[in-house]
Amino acid sequence: MALKNKEDNLSKEERAEVKKEIAKSAIKKVRSEFKNQVSTAIITAFGLVIALAWKDLVTAIIPSLSPPGIIAAYPYLAQLWSAIIITVVAVLGILLISRWAKKGEN
Repeated sequence: MALKNKEDNLSKEERAEVKKEIAKSAIKKVRSEFKNQVSTAIITAFGLVIALAWKDLVTAIIPSLSPPGIIAAYPYLAQLWSAIIITVVAVLGILLISRWAKKGEN
């Protein structure tokens, strides 16, 4: 009821101006969120490319570091070690980036 009384005190021009400001604010918010989501998607895509490059490198290095007979006896051992190493590096990266992002918010 109080809101209705406040609206009654506004002229048509003032009401139109308020509606325009509300619309501008909503558009700015949508644009900002869109930019945020698109940038997140692009960064994620670059991260995936980087991860694949590192995966290839780690997968190539692991067999050369293992004793010769072990890879023949356990063919998936190199992939297991690669997965473990990549997981550890990724988790550490996520933790570091999360801390960095929280510092930016404060």
